[in-house]
Amino acid sequence: MNRTGQLAQCTVFGRERKPLLDFLSSYDNRLFQLKNGGNRFRADGIFLSGIEGGHPYLFAPGENVRYFRRFEGACIVSCGLSQKNTVSISSVTDERLIFSLLRELPVMGETREVQEIPSRRSAMLSPELACLAAGLLLVCGIPPEDFMNIDF
Repeated sequence: MNRTGQLAQCTVFGRERKPLLDFLSSYDNRLFQLKNGGNRFRADGIFLSGIEGGHPYLFAPGENVRYFRRFEGACIVSCGLSQKNTVSISSVTDERLIFSLLRELPVMGETREVQEIPSRRSAMLSPELACLAAGLLLVCGIPPEDFMNIDF
């Protein structure tokens, strides 16, 4: 991602938004402009727009995607521990997470292929919230090989 270009507009909805907001805002304050979403839905979700003129994305736990129908035109990225999700986790230890990208994902005119992505774990985020954050970082142009430098 061109860090000097337009910043992504990120709105977070749901019960556990505080840990996720803390994580995203501490990751790289040049990458996101965060807005604290209302507690309208009893689900976690991230709405992302403004990435270099690309289309918007909606990241939500797989079981809660139906609550976000009002985001028409957004690329829906389901995240969670099920193999039915776009971003999942195939392995969890105290020190490491292995994310699974189970479907191709459009990223800035390119496509992220199905793959396993290793990362460090600091126990800051639950595995479900880590999946949401991982999907968002991938769409923002963070290469999978850089995930080993990020503590989820």
